[in-house]
Amino acid sequence: MNENELTPINIVPDKGYTVGPLIYMPGLKNNIADKLIEFSRYKPLSAAICLEDTIRDDMVDIAERNIVKVLSDLKKRTSDSSIKLPNIFIRVREPQQINRLITGAGDNGDLITGFILPKIDDEEIERYLPMIRSADKMFMPILESSLLIDKRYRAQRLSTLRDVFEEVRDKIINVRVGGNDFSSSFGFRNSVHQSVYDFYPVMSLLEDIATEFIPADFIVSAPVWNYFDNCTDDRWKTGLIRELERDHAMGFVGKTVIHPSQIETVLESHKPSRNDYDDALLLMKTKDYETQVIKSTTGSRMIEHKVHMRWAQKIISLAAVYGISNKE
Repeated sequence: MNENELTPINIVPDKGYTVGPLIYMPGLKNNIADKLIEFSRYKPLSAAICLEDTIRDDMVDIAERNIVKVLSDLKKRTSDSSIKLPNIFIRVREPQQINRLITGAGDNGDLITGFILPKIDDEEIERYLPMIRSADKMFMPILESSLLIDKRYRAQRLSTLRDVFEEVRDKIINVRVGGNDFSSSFGFRNSVHQSVYDFYPVMSLLEDIATEFIPADFIVSAPVWNYFDNCTDDRWKTGLIRELERDHAMGFVGKTVIHPSQIETVLESHKPSRNDYDDALLLMKTKDYETQVIKSTTGSRMIEHKVHMRWAQKIISLAAVYGISNKE
């Protein structure tokens, strides 16, 4: 095929690809609006305003009121500007908070992309189903419950969860995994030289989650990396890049981040290489050819339509959202 035939393909990626890095901020912070406006330079990016683990139990009401105030402030500061805010998700600790926050936000509620549901398993999801079905928002359940650890019941619990998610598929933008919560159950904490994947019981959990949900076309996001820029050395970044490689090998898209210094590295890691993009494009352009196996654009590898089409679709989707890397 000549260059003119390898024009880009118009593809609308699954919304789950647009979540990008997800950065957390406690709901009590008084600078949330400033931070969200500052983060608008990163694309794609999502922010999680947290009402769960980061908030003391007796401060939840105050944090809820603060979020309502933040949304009002954001609406005033961005309504007449070209600022494109990150996706805004609120991590709740109980289903009732979803309705309270939507009601409290009023007309400013359109700034809320959706809600993050913590410690979800096949039992806990039932508490949230009525709100998932009724609220005009997207949802990101986090699979981090200790109930998923027991291998005697894990497969059945994950299968049940997948069936439930299928029922509300149009509302589930992303499935998240809680690497720290799972590690905590075993007493693990990775050093800057280790990845969560180095702890085999946790890796087994992540593998089972990926195996259950990714073939069913759910976008699953990678767990947090616990180290960030301390202005003394770059070991944190080396470790993050290594773990991102493992994330992608697992099939995960997106990653929870805990510090702005991590964002650019996560975004860059999601850009397909030029060779992968060109090959994916070639594969999709030639899908109706009689011969269903062809040389890559560089002539250095084989690409097969029936085997690599799903990969090609993912590469094209990633490129549409994150761009294309100049690296090999």
